Amino acid sequence: MKQTKIGYVLLSQRIADEMTKSRQFSEFIGDSIGRQLRCDWGDKKEINDKAYAKQHRISAMYKSPGGQQIMIITEVDKNLMPRTSVVFPEEGGFNCL
Repeated sequence: MKQTKIGYVLLSQRIADEMTKSRQFSEFIGDSIGRQLRCDWGDKKEINDKAYAKQHRISAMYKSPGGQQIMIITEVDKNLMPRTSVVFPEEGGFNCL
């Protein structure tokens, strides 16, 4: 089974706040990170499969049972450990803890 390296996982403040409020949301985040790790990129499979093969940025969207969308972005740099950000789409991958 194909598996990606996600390295450090960074959460936006809003994601972290929501996780402390809701166990269901917290479990959803864990499940979504697991999907990213297993190369399960949902509807962005083709684009991310190509990015994975070239060791480029991987970006996937996941929708919670409550309807909230999150974005998980894995940055791959040949000289550094990969890093993964978990954000709401409107945050655009910035301001992570």
